[in-house]
This record gives sequence, C-alpha cells and structure tokens, in this order.
Amino acid sequence: MDVNLEYYTKSHSVSVKKKINGSIEDVWRLISKPSNLELFHPFCKSNKTIKWPGAGSIDEIIYLNNFKLIREFVKWKKNEGYQLLIGRKGGRKSLVVWKIIKESKDVFLTIKVYPHIMRDKPKIISFLPYFFIVKPNMKRYLENVINGLNWHLTHSKPVPTPCSASRIDARPTPMSVEQSPTIAIPSVPKTRSPLLASSALG
Repeated sequence: MDVNLEYYTKSHSVSVKKKINGSIEDVWRLISKPSNLELFHPFCKSNKTIKWPGAGSIDEIIYLNNFKLIREFVKWKKNEGYQLLIGRKGGRKSLVVWKIIKESKDVFLTIKVYPHIMRDKPKIISFLPYFFIVKPNMKRYLENVINGLNWHLTHSKPVPTPCSASRIDARPTPMSVEQSPTIAIPSVPKTRSPLLASSALG
C-alpha cells in the first residue's frame, strides 16, 4: 500500500520504548494476529478485523467508552513492525509506528504516534498544548498498551481491563502497571488519559 506519510509527520510526535518479555518472534506473532488488541490492549472493548494481513490491512478498535476508530496499515514488515493510520471513519488520521528492536540480548518495542491534533498549526503555537496536555496523556496511554502486551506474553491470556463487564460503557480509566521482575500487576488510578489519548488519535 503506497501512501505518502510526510504530511502525517508534520505534527509533534510522542514515543514510548519498553523492554519486552519475549523474543522478536513472540512480539511479531502477537501484534500480527487478527484482532490482536483484544489480547493485550487494556482499554479495548473489541478489535474487529476487516481485512488481514499485510500492508492494506484494516481493523476497527472500539474502546471501553464505545469510542470507535479505524486502523489502516500502510507498511508491514515481518519481525520488524508496521505503520498505520488511525482515526474515525471519514475523519482526520494520526500516524502510528510500531517497531520491534533488538539491542544486544534484549528486545524492545517502540510505539511512536504523530497525533492529528493541531497538525496544521505552526509548531511554535501547538507546542504548549502538546507539551502539557497531549504528550503526558498519550505517553501514559502508550505505556499502558506496552505493559499490557508484556502482561499477555507473561501470562498467555487476555489482559484484564480496568472496567468490569457490567460497566464497559462507562468512561474508562487507565490501568497503571506496577512492574515486578517477571510480571505486571494491573490496578486503576485516577486519570482519564485513555479518553484524551484516543480523542487525540481520532
């Protein structure tokens, strides 16, 4: 799928890099599965596959508050990662880059987001709202996503969500993950970063 991504990189970016509890193949096997977000994304209610796999893939994520976004995969490289555009159907898109990295004997996953918010504004104008609102909330959101991925790789089962099945349509709060040497333990702090982050994406 040939898409010119230069326009999408005009905005400020937010990036998170974390060590992964598994091999490059483990990570790729997980993130390249159909409906993979249902396994490790702590704020995902459903992740319907529309077209899969490879460049040109399309899926849909519905968050716990029923906010719906479409992901369109524009680049796809086995055991390395992919790039995708995410946003509401017919709406503005944000660019997201997933990259698997091997450093010495360790494996890392980096997720980098170029949110569409204020993309067409000069960076000197958009810097303050980006630095004080978008960046900290998006960073916590991405950290929770990668922590959820690590949790799934450790436990081989879907990650627990912050909301019980009886209140999945409530406004979600993110899962704070306290890391021990081998596992991640989910809990629910007082913040709304997933709502703000998902809004910034779409």
